[in-house]
Amino acid sequence: MGQSIFSNVVIATVSRAAVVLLGLAATGITVRIVSVESFGIYSLVLTIGTFLQLFADFGLYLTASREIGAAGGSRNDMMRHIVSLRIALLLCMFALGLIAFFFIPSLKNLALLFGILFLGLVFQSISQLIMGVFQAYGSIWKATVGDIVGRAVQVSILLYQDSLTGVAVAFMVSLCVAFIIHLVLVPHRGNLFPKVSISGWRYLAKTSWPIALMLVLNVIYFRSDILVLSFFRSPEEIAWYGLAYKIIENGLFFPAMVGGLLLPHISSALAVKNRKQANTLVSQGLTLSLYTAVIVVTMLVVFASPIILFFNSEYSSSIGLLRVLSIALSIMFIGNIFGFALIALSQQRKLAALYAALVVFNIAMNLLFIPRHGALAAAWATVATEAIAMLSASYIVHTKIGFTFPVVSTLLAGVSALAAAYVGTIFPSYVHIGFRLSIVAVLYIGIGYTLGLWNKGTLRMLREVSTI
Repeated sequence: MGQSIFSNVVIATVSRAAVVLLGLAATGITVRIVSVESFGIYSLVLTIGTFLQLFADFGLYLTASREIGAAGGSRNDMMRHIVSLRIALLLCMFALGLIAFFFIPSLKNLALLFGILFLGLVFQSISQLIMGVFQAYGSIWKATVGDIVGRAVQVSILLYQDSLTGVAVAFMVSLCVAFIIHLVLVPHRGNLFPKVSISGWRYLAKTSWPIALMLVLNVIYFRSDILVLSFFRSPEEIAWYGLAYKIIENGLFFPAMVGGLLLPHISSALAVKNRKQANTLVSQGLTLSLYTAVIVVTMLVVFASPIILFFNSEYSSSIGLLRVLSIALSIMFIGNIFGFALIALSQQRKLAALYAALVVFNIAMNLLFIPRHGALAAAWATVATEAIAMLSASYIVHTKIGFTFPVVSTLLAGVSALAAAYVGTIFPSYVHIGFRLSIVAVLYIGIGYTLGLWNKGTLRMLREVSTI
């Protein structure tokens, strides 16, 4: 019997906190060793690479998680087909990207940078599939080893770099190291050996294309702001937005992790028509995500200035952007849980239609307001788009299996977070921001316990339901 979902969440959260700290350290070193303009270029090229990586994803990670959950972990051959198809798609996207960079004059000088970054994204993409296996078989702690070591390697390499190419190499090597460790530690490694089968690929294409379309549309509206900014604003403004966005991205791991752990179990419950268990899993996953969202977003809003200035005083324009994007992050914490629930419900086509509408809305907002208002408009467009996505997804989930939104406990969590943050503001400015945030987090847990947020009944289902 594997560990419970809650145990895996706790393990992954603690270890991921280390990964986030190392990631923030890597970002801090990067913005110190390259100019603001160079960091803007780096953000743009990485965004293009991420676009291509998502095209290669083709929904295979979510399909793998759903298949493992619905079949109780016994569909081993399907994972081999998924791995082979993922590798083939990554090679195609890599080739297309290199062609584009070599033949577009304005991008030609960035071809090497793209090649290095995309190679890192290839390792990351395969690691993502392996992560699905770790989640399903209840050994999430093993996956965190690779993530932590990979990030530590990145920070170590960055300490000896002074160029943009060196930054890209550090990024690529760190993901390569993480991939190797994941591959060594993953259970049932033989199930990941690529198997090429036209019939298997055909089945996956038929099953995954709605998810693939959804993810492509999602990344278009999630990343189009950087591309639109690159047409109308300076590299420096892209860098300001990029830094704020990078911090927000580090916070997204939690709802994605909770949703990824829930997906196989919601699928399993629905496979045996246990609607009540599916409802409880979604409700408690939502509660867990909200408890975390409240303190994370409160800290980002209240301490936005010292956080940004800790990285580099030249990025002071990122402070307001971080506060606005923090609102979007709070919405994403909720929306991600509903998104994974919809995948378990096989509502990919509805999700794809929703994201198609959101792409049009987001791009229109960006094109309309970015030329005049710049990065701030991009941030508010992200907030509006995420709000629509979350509300729409929650409505569909509610009509299918229902869920309970913890209004009272969320308000109590808000009170706890504000009280903890207030204490954090009392410290003199010379006290390290990392120490202040740590104190705030500890106080939040303590105050929340006093107010009854954490008790024996809290998240009982997630503690009882074990991994496959």
